[in-house]
Amino acid sequence: MPHSNKIRARKERIKRTLQKRVSNLQALSKKHLKDAQEIILPDVSLGDLRRRFKPTHQPLHPAIIRKVPKFIRMPSTLQPLMIRGSDNGLLVCRARINHPDLIQRLSDSIDFLDKYPPKHYKFKGINRSEYKTRHLGIWSAYMKV
Repeated sequence: MPHSNKIRARKERIKRTLQKRVSNLQALSKKHLKDAQEIILPDVSLGDLRRRFKPTHQPLHPAIIRKVPKFIRMPSTLQPLMIRGSDNGLLVCRARINHPDLIQRLSDSIDFLDKYPPKHYKFKGINRSEYKTRHLGIWSAYMKV
C-alpha cells in the first residue's frame, strides 16, 4: 500500500532521529568552534557549486586568473576559520591539529612515497602515461566509546 500508516510512522520516526542528530551536531560544533572566525560569501552558495560540479578538469576562466592578485590571503592562526556560502553551507573549515608529531609523521610518509618510481600504465599494450598515484587520508578517533 503506498499510503500505509506503518510507512508514514517509520518515515516520521526516521525524520525525528535525524533532526535530533542534526541538533546534537550543531550544539557540538558550537562548543568546539565557539571562537572560530566565520566568513560568509554572499555571492557563492554550496548548492550552486554542487550543481555546477563536473568530475573532469576544466581550465580556469581568464577573468578569474586576472583576479588572482586581488585575492585575500588568510594568515594561519590558532583561531579556527570557517567560510560559508550564502545558503549557510560550509565551504571551508580550517583548524589546527594539536599534535606536531602527527604532522611530522604525515610529512615523513609523503617523503617516503616520493621515493617510489612512477608507474607505467598500459592500455592495449601501449604506455599511456607516467605518473604517481597517491591516496592520502587523515583519520581521527572521534568516539572513544
